[in-house]
Amino acid sequence: MKKDREALEKVLNDLFDEYSANKEVVNKIKQDLGVHGINVGTTIGILNKTLPIETQSQIVLCLITKSLFNATEESKINPEHYFTEIEIEEANKFKREFESQKDYVDIEDIRQVDEDQWITTMTYKQISDLYATGKVRYNKETQRNTIFKEYGDKIIESININKTSVKEIKELMLQGLFIPNTITFNILATGKEKFEIDNRNKSIRIYDNLDIIDGFHRSLAIIEAIAENPEVEQNIVVMVTNFNLEKCHSFIVQEDKKNKIDKRYIQTLNVENLENKIVKLMNENTGELRGKITSNIIVYRNQAYVLSDVLSDAIKNNFEIKSMRDVNNIAKYLIEGFNEIIGIFIDDFQNLETSRKNNVKTLSSTFVGYITLLAELRETNNWKSKLEETLNRIDFSNGNPIWEQLNIYDSNLSKSNLKKIIKYFKENLEGVNNNV
Repeated sequence: MKKDREALEKVLNDLFDEYSANKEVVNKIKQDLGVHGINVGTTIGILNKTLPIETQSQIVLCLITKSLFNATEESKINPEHYFTEIEIEEANKFKREFESQKDYVDIEDIRQVDEDQWITTMTYKQISDLYATGKVRYNKETQRNTIFKEYGDKIIESININKTSVKEIKELMLQGLFIPNTITFNILATGKEKFEIDNRNKSIRIYDNLDIIDGFHRSLAIIEAIAENPEVEQNIVVMVTNFNLEKCHSFIVQEDKKNKIDKRYIQTLNVENLENKIVKLMNENTGELRGKITSNIIVYRNQAYVLSDVLSDAIKNNFEIKSMRDVNNIAKYLIEGFNEIIGIFIDDFQNLETSRKNNVKTLSSTFVGYITLLAELRETNNWKSKLEETLNRIDFSNGNPIWEQLNIYDSNLSKSNLKKIIKYFKENLEGVNNNV
């Protein structure tokens, strides 16, 4: 683009307010965009701002700018001022072809959390397509606060978007380093909403629009990441709810409180919590653990190896960390150590679902034991061969009663169980660790 996208978005949002009720202008735009496969619902949503222009691709941004310019002759949105000749040419050739041009959307592999809540995972592309086809709207009544800005002699209400935050999240996604958390879409409960639950196939068919009530910035980052690299195919946790306005507001208040805690937590990570810095380095490295450390349920969907807090607690209980020098040295050692462990059990780590049915080698809590072995062997000679010897001596099968005793299958690892696991793996080093 010749100019910053945000500058154009501000002008467009101003003009949407002015022309969205003008039937002649709206009909011209609907006809113009229809040629490019953009359906009427999406066009109306963009014009009345329930589908924020910020969620649309650069090509659609160009098309809506061109269409509005042709319909209104407003010189301030002359597309030639904002887009290059090549960008305009690409937009002119664009034809949207989505299978989801239906009046409903299907969401697969859902699990019921409560009577009005379901959870699943979706790919970045699936999320992006939901926005692109107008299935998700920005409902001001069920979102966090909008902001009011002066633009010329007018006051414009707009979405409160932290562009820096969106950019940072997008970069993490493109690098495969974003730790997925939950995006929440709501089917607004009015008594007239229409959706169908298929318990047999674990799917939900939704005929109404979905309101984004938590995760708008992450959604924008996903849209931008997919636009930049359509091959990015990561997963993210999605909650689908069926809340009325009052419950939406309660949910937003609850999430806002959580976010305030998260900000302090992030600050703690950056300044004080050295073991979490080690985990971050491990997740960002080029080794076997890269992008396989997560903070939520996708570890139980066999899409990641280990929970970040499990690693953090295990490191804290096995290493003495006083400085960033310690952080870097320990992280480097653990990265090499897990390259060895995953290499030894490569078939298990490449087939998580099968492995986890037969043994505990790839369970999140077992990583406490791996951290313990690496910590104990750090100062020994030939630590790699001693590590392999110890791992081969341990019976990791589900038939071994010790794993039940250690509660290693429990997703919520208590401090007492963590200490039991550490003790068990230390005991398995007896006779190995002393052979220096």
